[in-house]
Amino acid sequence: MGQTEDKTIEEMFGAEAPPGVMDTMAELAEEIAIGDEQYKKLERQLKDREERLARAKEQLYELMVANNCANGHKFDNGLYLIPYVRTDVFKAADVTDEQLFSWLRENNLDEIIKETVWWNTLSTTMKAEMEQGRSLPEIFNVANKPTVKFAGNGKVKFLAKREIELATADLN
Repeated sequence: MGQTEDKTIEEMFGAEAPPGVMDTMAELAEEIAIGDEQYKKLERQLKDREERLARAKEQLYELMVANNCANGHKFDNGLYLIPYVRTDVFKAADVTDEQLFSWLRENNLDEIIKETVWWNTLSTTMKAEMEQGRSLPEIFNVANKPTVKFAGNGKVKFLAKREIELATADLN
């Protein structure tokens, strides 16, 4: 490394942050901590809502079939529902893709076989290749997204303290 590069690095990391920058960074860190927690809470609520909705649909199906409404029913509130059984077919856990594809070919169903690579698998694999120094051809787009992640248990402590402060404020 030359002196110019050393000086640039020293200037970048040796200087004090301009006034107000640390406050802005702290505010952004709090916004991210709170937003991240709210997002996770909404995900849990959405999953719970999805499960309740599925149970309600199954329960209504059973009630309709048991009460002679198997062909559908229009309720006094204007809702018209028809019970039906949705069928999903999945490959058994112990069956390989090759076994499945062989069966499909033997049964003249090979037109539904599609070559695919899941994007997350592709991204993870290509990132590992780049980390090992391999350059990728132009068939790939690489997007670097600046972000931050929490380290240690500061977020947990911050959120716990915030919850206490909010609960205390609600009591007053």
